[in-house]
Amino acid sequence: MTQQQRIATEEGNSLERVMYHHLAVLFRNEPRLKWVISQGYHSYVTVLNTVIRFHHGHAIRYGGGVGGITIPVNKAIAQWNKSKVAGLDVFGHYHQFFDGGNFITNGSLIGYNTYALSIKASFEKPKQALLLIDRDRGKTCVWPILFD
Repeated sequence: MTQQQRIATEEGNSLERVMYHHLAVLFRNEPRLKWVISQGYHSYVTVLNTVIRFHHGHAIRYGGGVGGITIPVNKAIAQWNKSKVAGLDVFGHYHQFFDGGNFITNGSLIGYNTYALSIKASFEKPKQALLLIDRDRGKTCVWPILFD
């Protein structure tokens, strides 16, 4: 909604949050759905003993380094785990599908576009991440769901 990121008022300037609240109202009578719309940047959900931290990913600073997003993501996770530990981070800002072990960056449903071009992302066809959580082992499998 603004050219610059509004960190202190991000939730009030997020079209994603507006969309999630709208969907929650539309599906309020659906007992199979539980909406978790956090006030802050992170959303925490526990699935079969695994704490998953969901976020958009734009708070991870990556300047196109040689090692890709792995180093900046792991540095951010280490800092965030100092206040609340999560066994897995899931985000999608970088328009690429990647299983980093302790994190998954989701692909982009719209595929390669002008935003992906602007951040110098590698070309990828449209895809989303599907993961399997085991009660005792945590994340065991990650697959791309491909769209044509």
